[in-house]
Amino acid sequence: MKPVDDIVLIGHNSFVFDTPRLLRNGGREFSNQLQEMKVLFTDSLPIIKFIRSQPNNVLKSSPNNKLGSVYKALFNCEFPAHDALVHVKALARILFSLPLEASSEIIVSRGKHLYWTKPFKHQHSLSDDRKLWKHTAGNSTFQMVHWS
Repeated sequence: MKPVDDIVLIGHNSFVFDTPRLLRNGGREFSNQLQEMKVLFTDSLPIIKFIRSQPNNVLKSSPNNKLGSVYKALFNCEFPAHDALVHVKALARILFSLPLEASSEIIVSRGKHLYWTKPFKHQHSLSDDRKLWKHTAGNSTFQMVHWS
């Protein structure tokens, strides 16, 4: 197996809700462990927006960029809302299976990626969490982490 530079955790609209709360509630030790493991976070919302902006895209029947709407447009069915595991599986199916099968290139070039810029010293407020991160387009080797 080829070594990777970073492990990437992907979530839909995760920079608004999931990532800040995970870091804040996980505390200093958890955040330090993520940093040592070189775990990065990626938001899939910009990927979906990009795909929907392309002519003749497979998401043209989706009325918006919400996970449920995109899923229904691609697979003609719905999934239960407010269930984190179901959301993870739905996002994995959207990004990594037909008809979309988003390439690593699209995920890296169009996703919104965040990486650590300083050690996590103490419990931060939401506004302080955002200072821990910096946007990167990255020319790194990425390992896509998802559950099936």
